[in-house]
Amino acid sequence: MQPSYRNQCPNCNFVLYPVVLDPKSAPWLCIRDRYSWWAAELSEKARKQFRKATFDFGWGEQLDWLNAEIQDEMKLAEVRGTSCREDMIELVPLAGLQRMESDPGIHLDFKKLVSVERVRKEQH
Repeated sequence: MQPSYRNQCPNCNFVLYPVVLDPKSAPWLCIRDRYSWWAAELSEKARKQFRKATFDFGWGEQLDWLNAEIQDEMKLAEVRGTSCREDMIELVPLAGLQRMESDPGIHLDFKKLVSVERVRKEQH
């Protein structure tokens, strides 16, 4: 399953890389800007709100919906035990998949998805 949002940096349009970190970390990294992004920040709605001049999404009420989306994303990451999302497993390098499989903090159901992808990558 590929991400339903655009996998490009809202600031520079560089391709983002999946990162496998702790659940409180944003799952996408722009190596050009050295900034990580939450999937909610990559949605078309958030992109329309993004202000390059100040490198932010605005303030006040216009930001409330995005903060709520990010909080929901963090809660799901806590359940999984990793910043890696279901919709990005296919993009994670083999070494990252192997690391997640051996991590005792990763939820068993998510590990099963990771194992399927690891096997697929090892066979190709």
